[in-house]
Amino acid sequence: RYALSPREREVFMMLAQGRSRAHISNALVLSEGTVKTHISHIYAKLGVSNKQEMLDLLLANEENGEDRAAQPKDGDR
Repeated sequence: RYALSPREREVFMMLAQGRSRAHISNALVLSEGTVKTHISHIYAKLGVSNKQEMLDLLLANEENGEDRAAQPKDGDR
């Protein structure tokens, strides 16, 4: 549905857990700039403009039984 790349899914899951950019950077061995770019791409693909909107979308999808934001796109299976 949202076609996140494997790395974007990793960053998404950490964001959803409340992790900071610095923590994600250290955990995934990425520069903070790269993490910021991934976050920007995630927001664009989800159609949101900030972390709170992303979390609201995640909660709305879970309430509707649509926990698909972090699922692989068809080509990744």
